[in-house]
Amino acid sequence: MSFRKLLVPLAGVDGDLAAIDAALVLGHEFQARIEALHARTALGYSDPMEAGRVRALFSSRCKYYGIEELGNQATDRMSARFLERQGMEADLIAEHGRLSDLIVFAHPHSTDLPWPIFRYRARFESQLGPSF
Repeated sequence: MSFRKLLVPLAGVDGDLAAIDAALVLGHEFQARIEALHARTALGYSDPMEAGRVRALFSSRCKYYGIEELGNQATDRMSARFLERQGMEADLIAEHGRLSDLIVFAHPHSTDLPWPIFRYRARFESQLGPSF
């Protein structure tokens, strides 16, 4: 089995670091493209500072692992990019998950209550089936 594209939804929660690291390790193993996805809510409730922190965390982990952030450039080697999109997290995860081979979530903490709902919805709306 080969993974060419991994999606890492990031919400500015404690589990983001573990999800990023897991995706980067898997991405290195399979020479995959890593896409980090951060949602800005359509209702304007997003904290611009949070988006900056999430982007900085992703960039710093890419540098730590020696992975180049290429944006939209196509490449045959491992690469990464950060996507910030407006919309509901669950909808964006389902939309981008359809085009990914694997969605990497961190195990949610009790303070990260929305993630289990989003994981459930992303799994079934992107037709990925049960997670293992």
